[in-house]
Amino acid sequence: MKPQCTKTTAGHREVKVSMNYLRLKNHAREKLRSEYGYALAVRRMIEPEPVFGDMRKNRGFR
Repeated sequence: MKPQCTKTTAGHREVKVSMNYLRLKNHAREKLRSEYGYALAVRRMIEPEPVFGDMRKNRGFR
């Protein structure tokens, strides 16, 4: 199946880029770089991340 997905009829590889995906990705990046986005990122580091770290350590996932 891989040759059907990655090669054209001439045998050259073809890369397709979704412009909608790139637009949404840039929009999300801009939101995260804003003052409000930075505040949310800092809040996330403080609130849920330590909980998941404790769960991994205490349950032996690491």
